[in-house]
Amino acid sequence: LNKDEKAILTTFGKPQVVKDPGLYFRWPWPIQNLVRLDVRKQLYEDMARETVTKDNINLIVKLVVTWSIDKENPLEFYKKVGENKEDADKQLETLIRSTQQNVIRAYSQKDFFSSPQTEIKDEDGRVITIPARQSRLGEIENTLLQSLNEVTSQKYGIIVHNVAFVRNSLHEKNSVS
Repeated sequence: LNKDEKAILTTFGKPQVVKDPGLYFRWPWPIQNLVRLDVRKQLYEDMARETVTKDNINLIVKLVVTWSIDKENPLEFYKKVGENKEDADKQLETLIRSTQQNVIRAYSQKDFFSSPQTEIKDEDGRVITIPARQSRLGEIENTLLQSLNEVTSQKYGIIVHNVAFVRNSLHEKNSVS
């Protein structure tokens, strides 16, 4: 085993974790099978999805998620997800979609975009400076991360390390108005 791998040995289909690397006796394939799980960080890139905000504005968002198999519990991953990244990506896609919709519905459109500092003149000709408003993307990403980890760590043996927005835009109808 490499340091980036965990192994599951199945005997007549019953899985058990191989705790330490080394030389072991193993029965041939129909009796025993060795499954190697890569515990390095993996990247899941979601497709752009249209999601409705709290103020009923359609946003188009695209997320990137980094995740890994829980090194302390690879057996849970094997039992619930399978042997490879593709199986995990299918599980994550459904979970990310529902979590994304729930979290984004809790925020309004202005939370996703920053506004620059602007200066306007009042009726007397005085210049009034309106301070810049910062977006709350960091907070939204953190909320998504925590919500995903609540489910993935216990249910799938997956640890989500990072969630980031790579696309965040308004639907064409909303950008005009």
